[in-house]
Amino acid sequence: MNILHLHFLNQEQRLEKAILSLEKMPHRFRLFEKEPWHTRGLCQMPVDNFVVLYIPKTEIKTVTIIRVMYGRRNIEKQLQNIDK
Repeated sequence: MNILHLHFLNQEQRLEKAILSLEKMPHRFRLFEKEPWHTRGLCQMPVDNFVVLYIPKTEIKTVTIIRVMYGRRNIEKQLQNIDK
């Protein structure tokens, strides 16, 4: 196993830990500014160089992960590719 592979595993573990932490206080991260995602409650959670996009549904105690992507990508453009 090379160093790059080990780093990836650590990154994957950090992402998983952060996503699982959404079980408590999922609204602690900011909402996406642009519509229609703002109204839908899309939140952005930064994790290292990545961003986790998710929609919390407190009333049913569920968090739906929409996408995990590299933080420097054009998030709005990537969201256009998701079925509405």
